[in-house]
Amino acid sequence: SNSDKRLTVIGIYGMAGLGKTAVSHSIFKAVEVKQYFNEQIWICVSHDFDFPVLLRSMLDQLGERYIISDIETIRERLQEKLLGKKFFLVLDDVWDTFLTEWEPFRCCLQDISELNGSTILVISRSKQVLTKLKTDNASKQFIDDPWIHELPGLTDADSWSLFKQRVGDDMLDSTKAKLARKVLEKCGGVPLAIRTVADLLRSRDIHIWEEIEASGIRNEYDNIMPSIKLSFKYLPSVEMKKCFVYCAIF
Repeated sequence: SNSDKRLTVIGIYGMAGLGKTAVSHSIFKAVEVKQYFNEQIWICVSHDFDFPVLLRSMLDQLGERYIISDIETIRERLQEKLLGKKFFLVLDDVWDTFLTEWEPFRCCLQDISELNGSTILVISRSKQVLTKLKTDNASKQFIDDPWIHELPGLTDADSWSLFKQRVGDDMLDSTKAKLARKVLEKCGGVPLAIRTVADLLRSRDIHIWEEIEASGIRNEYDNIMPSIKLSFKYLPSVEMKKCFVYCAIF
């Protein structure tokens, strides 16, 4: 059918720590997905990426282990691997730096695979990045504009459930439970922030709970650093703090 000759692009966005990669990985590993697609490829793009390296990474996941530097040779080998096949490609951690390469990348995929109903899942913190992954009018017969989905934060009930799971019900008397509810309001439903705070509070004295509740932490959109900084602040020794600072250099 005509739809089988098109490339579908799906975008998932949301602030850091929401679990975009975890959700996408569950999709990637789903039995139904494995049965539908002939090939599956997962690439972490990141902020500083190299287009030839990205293509080589695809080739490597398709079983081509040879080191190839020539871009045209890489294209030819990818074509041999993907021609006539449906593939599911995940591009994780995509930033605005990728936008300048989107059209040549999309054209490359179109040339080497003839698409055949293949799908690209793009994961980004930015909705703006995903909305710019559009195609020119000449290519709309081959590729759809992206279907964009925002990954929401956890509900209050799910946030509380996750917190209790990490801390342990036996640790939550009425006083700590009241403090915990106030702290969770500041976590904004972000799983990473909730796990970080819960792991920090577990087995701590009540005065630490009170300190953290009064600390004024609040996770703004796309910034979970307030919660992460708490973990650093309450590390058990100066030596461990120095170790983390040293590792941050690299």
